[in-house]
Amino acid sequence: MALLSFLALAASVLAGTVVASCPKPLIIDSDFGSFDDDPLALGLANIFQLWGEAEILAVVISTDYELAAPAVDAIDTFYGHPDIPIGANKPLSNATQTAEYATEYGDYITGLTYDWPEDVRTGYNTTTPLDLYRKYLSEAADKSVTIVLIGNTINLYALMESPADSYSPLNGTELIRAKVAELAVQAAAYGKSYNLYSDEPLDAEFVVDNWPAGVPLTYIGSNIGGNVLFGARLTTELNLTANPVAYTFNHSVGYNVSYKTWDATAMYYAVRGLDDVYAYNFTGGHDVADANATTHWVTCGYNSSENAVVFADNGIGNATFAARLEDILLWQPGDAIPASLTKMAQCTATAASSGVASTTGASATATTSVVPVSSAVKATALSGIKLLPVVAASFVLFY
Repeated sequence: MALLSFLALAASVLAGTVVASCPKPLIIDSDFGSFDDDPLALGLANIFQLWGEAEILAVVISTDYELAAPAVDAIDTFYGHPDIPIGANKPLSNATQTAEYATEYGDYITGLTYDWPEDVRTGYNTTTPLDLYRKYLSEAADKSVTIVLIGNTINLYALMESPADSYSPLNGTELIRAKVAELAVQAAAYGKSYNLYSDEPLDAEFVVDNWPAGVPLTYIGSNIGGNVLFGARLTTELNLTANPVAYTFNHSVGYNVSYKTWDATAMYYAVRGLDDVYAYNFTGGHDVADANATTHWVTCGYNSSENAVVFADNGIGNATFAARLEDILLWQPGDAIPASLTKMAQCTATAASSGVASTTGASATATTSVVPVSSAVKATALSGIKLLPVVAASFVLFY
């Protein structure tokens, strides 16, 4: 069987087809610490990795909280992925959340750092987001990496403005054009969005206005997550002292409360695409932003790879979707994997002339399975700093 699979793959390459990566490689760009939707999204990504649908290459942080990186590591470690690289910009602060959230939502990164297993200890023990972006994009297959932006744009701005370096002879924009399959953004394609205006709106303006033409970019706006309410069952059915995602929701939002879950809806799209939930809107043009990071859609055809999503008319609807997300997050390592909730991604191959591997089975010309790479093969390197796992891929011809 292994030999036949290899020969089928080789035949597709010789026939001039492009094989998409499976599981889907992700770089998660998060403003971790401000609100509970980032831990929900990170929990989803870790579960999708355990279910074979995603592979988290790195998590980069756009907030300056010293304890954000170890808090991220606590969640990754809970799900059995203690060696996912984490990057934080320096200098760091001793803040634990933004001032505007401090009165309404509780600090959870302190508890995650000190009450759950993790070995980062401080954001100073991490490399920079730019290093992780450039390393993992340079090593990735062409047009294979999905960037999930659930924070502000400072790290993407730095990437787009970065010059060639030891990782790659390509500058940042060229690297994105070569390696990124899609950018999924938790923000609106029209109007004001927290992730765009909250920190450096001029960075957001640059990223939105200069995103490389031809590289898919999809907005998952607040109108989605603001209408997907869940979380109560996480606090009532899970052990709040054992499950870090349940702890964060309880500590941030409260016990037996369902609430808006913006970043989780973006993460679901990033991994599973439209699925039976979404439909595209605002197609056939591109987004532009002003100096205040207010966006609007221009139907000039400049970048027809840009989209926004809405709930599909014939989809499952927001309430059923909320229940699905909650059911997924109720799953914990060691539980039986529920067939009703999994949608194991298949690798598809399409004609090379398309430039991007298809995301729909209808247009696939060949399929192949790829076994997810275990995080156990990832190595922590350089003086105890959580850096750069090296993943070796190989074909097994005989067994």
